[in-house]
Amino acid sequence: FILCLGYRADAIKNYFRTADNPGWRITFADTGVQSSIGERLIIAKPYLGDDHVFLANYADGLTDLRLSNFIDAFAASEKFAALLSVKPTLSYHFVQTAADGTVIDLDDADHQGLRINGGYFIFRPEIFYYLREGEDLLGEPMRRLVRDGKLLGYRYDGFWRSMDTLKDKQGLDDLCA
Repeated sequence: FILCLGYRADAIKNYFRTADNPGWRITFADTGVQSSIGERLIIAKPYLGDDHVFLANYADGLTDLRLSNFIDAFAASEKFAALLSVKPTLSYHFVQTAADGTVIDLDDADHQGLRINGGYFIFRPEIFYYLREGEDLLGEPMRRLVRDGKLLGYRYDGFWRSMDTLKDKQGLDDLCA
């Protein structure tokens, strides 16, 4: 495992130094508090080797995704990158209006067919040709992959939840209880 550390890196290092891990080899890559995801990948590159497919995630999502299925779908493609494509867990309603403000449609978010990035990725080493210093992964690098037809969106409709907000945490705590 390569852990790209920013905020509270000391707490994560201390946890793994005292935790009973089952023979895991963990590399701590201090990537800084302000680094974007793209910059963190560039900093981690020397630890990866040149010819390996590697996985990455945001570490703030929870899923029952079978990684082997995700990996197999990626291996069968000729893409350089894959991201988990999930339905958002939104309680909003989308509103369409006419130019004068008259509401012409009101629909639950679940019925829109929208999908979001679920925060789990697989990359081939070619990803580094798409990353530029200072860019965030989901900005221009992903747009370049899309333009070249090299990004796989792996559709997953199983359990997936983010933990970005206190409300998300409370919901996951309730599920756990």
